[in-house]
Amino acid sequence: MFVVEITKYLKTPTEELRKRHLDYLTECEKQGKLLLAGRFHDAEGAMIIWLTSSLEEAKALAEKDPYARENCISYTLREWHITIGRITQSH
Repeated sequence: MFVVEITKYLKTPTEELRKRHLDYLTECEKQGKLLLAGRFHDAEGAMIIWLTSSLEEAKALAEKDPYARENCISYTLREWHITIGRITQSH
């Protein structure tokens, strides 16, 4: 199941917090739980596409993100069902 997380920055993260956030997302990607992640061009927020077995699992992963734990972001999670096109994984 794909779950899309849309975030909005509440404050500018410190470099140390940003590093912990990126390390966390990298680990999630290595575990096969994160498909894509990146900030929007306007730098006011970001999008993460989780690959999980349930919305609850995606929520647990989102809550563990250092940005969420430090109240740097607000976010919403939405289940996403692809209608047209496909995503292939190389790993």
